[in-house]
Amino acid sequence: MAQRRNDIDVVKGISMLCIVVGHLGIGSIEKFVFTFHVPIFLIISGLFFTPRDGLIKKRFTQMVKPYLSTGLIMYLIVLCKTLVKLVLHRAKFYEFTSITLNAILGMLYGSGSRHDFFNFELPVIGALWFFLSIFWATAILYYIEKWVPGKLKGIVIILLFLVSFLSAKLTWLPFSIQAGASSVFFLYVGYLAKKHQLLEKPIQPLWCVCAVLLWSVALYFSYWHGNMSIVCCAFPDPLINVGGAVAASYLIISLVRKMDEIEIISASRPYHFLCYWGRFSGTVLCCHVIEYRMVNWNLFSNLGKSFLIVVFILKLILITGGTWFIQKHKKIRKLF
Repeated sequence: MAQRRNDIDVVKGISMLCIVVGHLGIGSIEKFVFTFHVPIFLIISGLFFTPRDGLIKKRFTQMVKPYLSTGLIMYLIVLCKTLVKLVLHRAKFYEFTSITLNAILGMLYGSGSRHDFFNFELPVIGALWFFLSIFWATAILYYIEKWVPGKLKGIVIILLFLVSFLSAKLTWLPFSIQAGASSVFFLYVGYLAKKHQLLEKPIQPLWCVCAVLLWSVALYFSYWHGNMSIVCCAFPDPLINVGGAVAASYLIISLVRKMDEIEIISASRPYHFLCYWGRFSGTVLCCHVIEYRMVNWNLFSNLGKSFLIVVFILKLILITGGTWFIQKHKKIRKLF
């Protein structure tokens, strides 16, 4: 895993693409992508996990910089929108104070979608929760690897998952720590795959068949019982949700590995597009958060059946363009 692999970047790109698609607001699509889109990214992250000294400090810097930079941009966008409304006499001056307070509280609270902190309702920050979750998951797994004896590691990780899942039924704690605690399981799965060099071994057809069956069951439960959502620790059917996510991840990773061996596919533009999104996945996520807040996509709702296609294409253009711009300028890139 020392060298960059296109197939791994493509899998990360698929995860990012599914995150964007899942935010289109279409229930049927959301139920499908939520069965795997965040877990597969965490599993891939686990493939690169190494419990070395300085890891937590490095990961903290990697996650906090885009979190704060994107949060500030989101705040400025809302502030500018309010300023325009003020000029048009559609807003009151006190709203500036309210926006600033909500932005500060939202960043300090660090929740992706839930706002129930005991008896308080606090602002949420959307998809930026993912940066916090990755940091917590990395830090927790680091200390588990460092302090917990071999056979107890898996038990501790499962207990952490249960604690995060059950505590989320009572309240939602700051900094998405519960989402991070539940994410450790998927990170650990990727780490185990790395230790046992599963990506270097031949793909097992029997495993793929079992993965298809298990993912199918997870999809059935997602559509009929409600979808899994790590952002708020929602697992309607925990064993099926988790098992289905791991199965889907194995299946997609295996499929992409095979596709990478077929030159006509690996040399195609869509493949390289996904590879680009995966390589700069953090920046892609930041650009997605910005475009989501910047553009009122409901303005295109009068397009009828073409609405989703037009919005999706425009999102791809904006996100890819924003990612390219950030990566091209060194000083701006340092902020993300």
